[in-house]
Amino acid sequence: MAIGIPMVGYGNEGYKNVIKDEWLEFFPEPRDIRGLTMAIEKLYLKPEIRNSMVDWGKKEVQKYDWKKISEEVLQVYERVLK
Repeated sequence: MAIGIPMVGYGNEGYKNVIKDEWLEFFPEPRDIRGLTMAIEKLYLKPEIRNSMVDWGKKEVQKYDWKKISEEVLQVYERVLK
């Protein structure tokens, strides 16, 4: 996501915690070969969907920027240590 590449994969718990809403269709249940194949085909054939996914992904990854996360972690430590 961070480098602007559309994504497809099996919907394991890690992906399901990050991927939301309309993009979940590109992450079928593990071992769903037909679902994975259809997701790859749809992204391959539809540049407008790929472009939308890339735009969404670039915005979404900002939530996970290390500078932001480290500040949140520091705030937790500061609250706990007071």
